[in-house]
Amino acid sequence: MSMSNMNAVLFFTAIFPQFIESDVPIAPQVTLLYITFCACWLVAFMSYATLGALIREYVRNSSATRWLHLLSGTVYFAAAGMLGFRR
Repeated sequence: MSMSNMNAVLFFTAIFPQFIESDVPIAPQVTLLYITFCACWLVAFMSYATLGALIREYVRNSSATRWLHLLSGTVYFAAAGMLGFRR
């Protein structure tokens, strides 16, 4: 999936060569680096999803929804005001 993303390809070509030894076969090294990257990616996004689920339950079942709407509305109005007064 990430290899179809041009940013990921640039990332791999910029970062991975630093960790590849030319004395050893390249394919196993690249495979190990890619598996390590995928594992880190999976842990990061699963943590993000879990945190989002916990926050969703908190916001859904409490009065925090009103405060969340008030805060997000204030941020949007502030951003609109800043854009309006910009030269």
